[in-house]
Amino acid sequence: MNPRFLFLGVALMIMVACAPGKKEKLQSQISQIETSLSMLDITTEDEDAQELISLYVKYADEFPDDSLAPIYIFRAADVSSNLGQYDEAINYLDRMIEDYSEVYDDIALCYFLKGHNYELSERFDEAREMYEAYLELFPDHYLAADTRKILPNLGMSPEELLEMLLEHASDSNIVQN
Repeated sequence: MNPRFLFLGVALMIMVACAPGKKEKLQSQISQIETSLSMLDITTEDEDAQELISLYVKYADEFPDDSLAPIYIFRAADVSSNLGQYDEAINYLDRMIEDYSEVYDDIALCYFLKGHNYELSERFDEAREMYEAYLELFPDHYLAADTRKILPNLGMSPEELLEMLLEHASDSNIVQN
C-alpha cells in the first residue's frame, strides 16, 4: 500500500471525526437563533422565528429518538402559538402527544395547550372537547383548577363576561341584604 494513500486516509478519518456532526450543527443553529430572539417581540413576519420552528422540526425529524426532540417539538408549538399560528401549534402538540407521551415529563401540559390554542383560534367546541379530555386524563394537574374555571365561560366575549359578573355581584348583594 502506498504510504501517501495511507496518510490521506488517516487524515480524512481525523477530519471527519473532529468535524462537528449534523446534530451538533443543528443544535448550534437553534441556540444562536434562540439567543437572538425575544419571544415577546416576534411577529408573524419574523423570519428568525420561522427559521427557528423549521430547525426545531428538522432536528426532531432527523433525530426522533434524541432527548432534545420532544423539547424542540414543544418549543415549535410554543413559537407557533406566539406567532398566532394556532393550527401549526396544535399539530406540533398532537405530535408531542402521539410520539412523546411516554418520555415527555409534562405531557398533560400539551393537552392543556392544545385546548388553549383551539380557544385562541376561536374554535370553542374543539377547545371544550380538549379541555374536558385534559381534565379527564389529568384531574390533579396544576392547571386543572384553572381549566375548570375556564370551561363555563369558554367563548364568551368580554362584554358577556362583564355582564355575567355584574349579575352575579347584584345577586350576591340581594342575598346579603
